Order: sequence, then structure tokens, then C-alpha cells
Amino acid sequence: MYALVDCNCFFVSCERVFNPRLKGKPVVVLSNNDGCAISRSDEAKALGIAMGAPYFKFRNLARKNNIFCLSSNYELYGDMSRRVMSMFDRWSPEVEVYSIDEAFLGLRNLPPEQLSETARDICATVKQWTGIPVSVGIGPTKTLAKVANETAKREKIGGCVPSSSEISSLLTALPVEKIWGIGRNLSKWLHDRDIHTALNLRDSDTRWIRKHLGVSVERTVMELRGTPCIPMDCHPKDQKAMVHARSFGRRVESREELRSAVASYAELVSAKLRREGLAAGGVSVYLSTDFHSEQDAQYHGSETLPFPVATNFTPEVLEYALKAFDKVFRRGFRYKKAGVLMLALVPQTEVQGELFDQVDRNKAARLMSALDGVHIRHGEPLLHFAAGNMTAGWKPRKENRSPRYTTCWMELPIARA
Repeated sequence: MYALVDCNCFFVSCERVFNPRLKGKPVVVLSNNDGCAISRSDEAKALGIAMGAPYFKFRNLARKNNIFCLSSNYELYGDMSRRVMSMFDRWSPEVEVYSIDEAFLGLRNLPPEQLSETARDICATVKQWTGIPVSVGIGPTKTLAKVANETAKREKIGGCVPSSSEISSLLTALPVEKIWGIGRNLSKWLHDRDIHTALNLRDSDTRWIRKHLGVSVERTVMELRGTPCIPMDCHPKDQKAMVHARSFGRRVESREELRSAVASYAELVSAKLRREGLAAGGVSVYLSTDFHSEQDAQYHGSETLPFPVATNFTPEVLEYALKAFDKVFRRGFRYKKAGVLMLALVPQTEVQGELFDQVDRNKAARLMSALDGVHIRHGEPLLHFAAGNMTAGWKPRKENRSPRYTTCWMELPIARA
């Protein structure tokens, strides 16, 4: 048996943990630059706010209905996700973290009569220990666990463990486009052939499915029939790249401002590499205008440079990132976005040295350790390299961002008795 644990309205739930006044109120979390809705409470969904809706289109509706519109706080959400995911080995040694708010658990040798009790225990314990409400779906395959989870969320029952007789009714009520792994274009193709529900797909001829749609959809059909075809992936593959990219708070034309943004991104991604114990073999810088603007001239360019030795030493990363920036920058454009991509990642302990290396790696490691220690204690804005202006106007708009309650000493929640 497999269990899928899914955090309900995860970003909104994270905000409510530290701001109880938001409970029961319509809340929307916005994307970078407060662009569009990426998480909505049930109350906001009831008011008709769709996922991905641009903020400017529902701004008046939000004011009229007192909807709380919050800027995204990914540092908080990432930390809360790690706290939730770290709990699951309490119920199973097999845990596959599927996304920031979802995880599969392998439930081996668990008696059927204990499945419902396990689902309730997961919901109650995660809620008590982290404040995050979750839904749990349990089934004989990962796809059926996903179906059960959708039912639990829709009916707000916490855990759903359907019996063999109940699975058919659930599949009858599930549109084919809602099946895990069936995209929008594929669902249109299936509708044209009178396959409208998950039950219709389950009962399709597997040879016909394989001939027209391939092995992956055939696996989905077999999973809907109760035959496990998608194994647990409890050991994520080694990370090969890491990027820090943001859209600007306004269009940027100045070379100096754009250079400052790239330097800041390089500094931040270098720190992230060190936190993950990784080093990069090269750096790529890209710049982009707004492709949705019909008035502006369009440009998208990138440049990649290798490091002599795989590194996470910020001064070295800055040097090469700014060299790449000088090669890719073009005047006369209004830039919307920039990014710094670190390539060919390897564990920091496995870096291959260079005989004629110009950098004292031991001294560099001690310097970065001291810098990271200051940031951990006092917050990252305290010290930064002069090339990156942390207060520049190009920074993304976050006018309604909540404090980073769990990761920044200066923003810890205050308890009043």
C-alpha cells in the first residue's frame, strides 16, 4: 500500500501558522513581484479567484471582500516543508518527497484494519507538531493513492482509504484530466474517443493504449487497475545545476543596475551552494526582456564560463559571473529578468584540485565559513559584496511579505502573555 500526504493550501497554511488572524479569512499568496495567485484558501476559492489569476484583475474584488493578499515568502515555505517532510519516517522508512508539499510513503506489511488509523494519526500528528493541515490518501498503487487523496481534500475528511468496491465509484466521478500524469492535450485526445472518466481509462484496452499513447499511459491504466507500475523513488538523483533567477520590480535599462542584480544573484547562489555542500564547475548568466510586451524590443541572451576548479567561493563566482555578464549584455533593451545558473555540481568534498590554482582554497573556505556564520547569526543583509547593491530598485516587489519567522533571527515571532 502507498500513502500520499499532501499539505492543504500549503503556502496559505504556512502563513496561518504564525498569524492566526488569517484563519477562516480569504487569503491569497502571490508570486514574485506580486504578479499572480499561486496559493488560495478555500474562502478565496469560493469568491472565484482562480489559480494563476493576475493580481491586477482581482485587485478590486480583493478590496471589496477584504481578501488578504500576501507576497510570497519562499524561505518560510521551504523551511516549513523540511519540517513536515522530516516527520514521515515515523510511519515508514520509504519516503519519496514528490514536491514542496507532497510526499509518498510506502506502507509495507501494514494490516488493512490499521490503514485508516494510520491516516488519522498522520493528519493529527503533522497538525499538532507543525500547524500544517494535511490530507492523506492510501491505495494499492501510487496513482490510486493520488485519487484517494483528491477525495480526502475535496470532502475535507483528512484521510481516505477506499475499499475495492469504493474505488470504482471514485474513478467514475473523476474526470480523466484530473488523473495524475494525464495532461491537458492528452485529455482532449481521450475525450474525442469517448474516454471521459478515470473509470473509462481504466477499462480501456491496454494494447490499444500502448499503441497510441505509449508505455507511460499504459502504466497509468495498470495503476488504476491496482497493479503497481510506478516504484518509489526514495533516493533523489544528485543535483546537477542550481539557479537563482528573479523578475525585476521594474524594467531595467541601466548597465550598472543590471550588473548589480547579477552580482547579487551570484552572491546568493554561492551561499546556497555552500549550504548544500556543493561546488560548481561553471557559471551561466542570462538576461531577458519581457516577451509579453509588444512595445519593447525583444532580447534573450546567455553566456557560460567554466571555472578552473569547481568552486563555491563567492569572490571567484562573482568574477566569472560578471565576465559572463559583460559578454551577454546589450544596450537599448528594457530587461525584465536575469539569472545566474551554476553548472556541473559536485560534492564539495570531491573537488578535483588544479596544480597551478591561483586561489588559496583553505583560506577561501575559512573566509566563507566566517561570512556564513555572520549571516546565520545576524541575517544575510548585514554583510555583502560591494558589486551587489542589496537595496536597489530592481529588487522584486514584496510589499506584503510576512516575516521569515523560522530562518531569520531579526524576524522571530514575538510571544506576548
